[in-house]
Amino acid sequence: MTPYDFNEVFDRVVDSYSVRIPTYVNVSKKKRKAVNLNIYRNLHHHHLSTQKKNFSDEVTPDLRDKPRAEEVWIHYTVFAPSRRRLDTMNVGSIADKYFSDTMVEAKKIKDDNTDHIVLSTFSFGGLTILDGHAIATINILKPKENPNMRILLDQDDIQNALNDFVKGLSIPNADKATVELGIENDEIVAEVVMGDAPVKNKGGRPRKARAKSTTTTKEEVTDAPEESADSGDEGIGTDTDSRSGNSATPDVEEGTKTPADKPKTDTKTTGSKSKNLFGEEENQSSESVEKKTEDSSPKKTVVKPAGKKSSIFDVD
Repeated sequence: MTPYDFNEVFDRVVDSYSVRIPTYVNVSKKKRKAVNLNIYRNLHHHHLSTQKKNFSDEVTPDLRDKPRAEEVWIHYTVFAPSRRRLDTMNVGSIADKYFSDTMVEAKKIKDDNTDHIVLSTFSFGGLTILDGHAIATINILKPKENPNMRILLDQDDIQNALNDFVKGLSIPNADKATVELGIENDEIVAEVVMGDAPVKNKGGRPRKARAKSTTTTKEEVTDAPEESADSGDEGIGTDTDSRSGNSATPDVEEGTKTPADKPKTDTKTTGSKSKNLFGEEENQSSESVEKKTEDSSPKKTVVKPAGKKSSIFDVD
């Protein structure tokens, strides 16, 4: 809307009401001055404050039952108390200043800037002997159609809306119910509480349920039963001989099969066999495995003649 597009303002009027405002107001208990720009600029600041307060006290009772508006157009009609020449804007400018501030104090408009008082107009109403006054006509305007308009609601607005909604439901004693706002799973929820019922969650993020602790039992691996001291000593000696590879038998010539070449038998086999976790025998070693492999393969036996060698000590 441009500043001179009055037709649009006239088309947006949806309701109106009028209020009588004084143009002569006391500045003290005994002095009464006109609401006029010529008087306003010469009055003491204390008198100006008193005049404005008295103006508001006189007009506010007439605004109590009037509706609140977001945007208004105010038109002032000024009536002269005598036949003297009257400058309409001298009266209208100060009357508009006092009246717009009074409307803000009475909470009929949010502010007196151009966002809420879209238009102010003035006209001369005629002559009323000894009864100078003005009529303020407040025209309520409907909001503009704006698809990009955003309306922000605070917590109090949401709470009041929820309370009104619950009261309109067909629930017994709904007028005594209260609505508690909270957050559950990152969503805003409302809980209706009737009477003294406990409230589960008064706002904030709910506590997460603790996961049930699960205990895993591990299977215990039991060792083989302990053996007697005798078998232990015997096993130690045998294991030492077999692992170290040292044999107590005398050296023999290569290729001759001796009783030592036979696979050794574990002395512990008389009792219960003890195995490790991998299912192998305790006394098993890489050398013993290799010996077993060699013994299992067939070998040729070389037998030397039993005759003695000749010696210098032999006697014919």
